[in-house]
Amino acid sequence: MTKRIATVVVVLAALVACEEKKATTTTTTATATTTATATATTRPTVVSSPRPLPTIVDASSFSAANASDVARYDNEKSLAGVDDKINHDMRVRTVPSTKEGDVILALRAGTPVKKVAKRGQWFLITFVDPKDKSRTLLGWTWDQAFAPLDASTEEP
Repeated sequence: MTKRIATVVVVLAALVACEEKKATTTTTTATATTTATATATTRPTVVSSPRPLPTIVDASSFSAANASDVARYDNEKSLAGVDDKINHDMRVRTVPSTKEGDVILALRAGTPVKKVAKRGQWFLITFVDPKDKSRTLLGWTWDQAFAPLDASTEEP
């Protein structure tokens, strides 16, 4: 039991030491920033973004209402508007990723779509906007949306 207490004390002491070092580093950085700002010859701070989203490529080739919001890639494989339908309820996104971009909407099984391009396990599709039948939308959906009905897989 005393061995456990000693271990806990050592771990807590290490955490306190780290927090004190962190506070000292923050104070030093703040002082250095203030000093640098006060001088006339400061260098601009370079901030790097985590990972830039792709640029929109040839969005004007689609008459989709949201074409300028959907990512296009140089390495996507064109499919020239292959007619198909969604077999599983699936989300349509602005980028082919579940971790980046935005969800445009969820399409229900049976919704007719046109496959425009493929990139990895994702299809770029066009479809009629379920809220406004006069508009066409564009977006990326996972290839499992087109899997046979007996395959029960979930979206990543």
